[in-house]
Amino acid sequence: MAYYYWSLVMPSLIVAVPVILLVLLIWKRTDRQDESGLVWKTAGYLLLTPFRFILNGLHLPVGVLLAWLFYRNAKQNKTYKRRVIFLGIVVYLIGFVPLHSMVQDWFYPRDQMNTYLTIDREESKQGFSILLHNPEGTIYWSYHEHDEEGRQLYEEMKQSTPANEYSYLPEGNEWRLLLYQDTENYREPFRRLEFLVHADNEVFWLTFQGQHYSFHASNKLKQLLQPRMEAQSN
Repeated sequence: MAYYYWSLVMPSLIVAVPVILLVLLIWKRTDRQDESGLVWKTAGYLLLTPFRFILNGLHLPVGVLLAWLFYRNAKQNKTYKRRVIFLGIVVYLIGFVPLHSMVQDWFYPRDQMNTYLTIDREESKQGFSILLHNPEGTIYWSYHEHDEEGRQLYEEMKQSTPANEYSYLPEGNEWRLLLYQDTENYREPFRRLEFLVHADNEVFWLTFQGQHYSFHASNKLKQLLQPRMEAQSN
């Protein structure tokens, strides 16, 4: 399971396929006059209408205005063009729906660790490094894919299960675990991940895109991390 390429393409397909079918339906059901380049004009109206200009957070429907100006000066097939413009307005409104985030969260939940950590134990072409920072920000320990302990740590983190019942409450004494890993280009956001860990806690947190996601730490994961943190604390 991964932050897969097709989940990036799918939101566009969800919109594009129905729009194409509706354009074909409008083409078939609307009486049309012979007009040179009508197919290209259809594409122009459909691409122009959803265009918006963002100014100080305001989404200005510039495309709708321009499409209406072209439509007002049209001499032929005004009914057909009006319907295409209405379809373009629907596409414009759909643009306010966060389809991309919805699709990503549906297929690859943010509270599942295997969404983020995808390097297999036998994988030889991808590597990782883990830096363990104490609460003062000093790098106290480091691991990488060639360390047996580092591989165990990565694998145990992959097996972590969601702990959604625990909310993140900053205490100021958290250890920071920074994970750097090789990923495909379309998984760029997961190259660097930050985790917050307490030495005496069974839960740890992933900080990602301004959100905190909680996970249960397995006994093995605690056995790997706690001696390091407790030794420094003492």
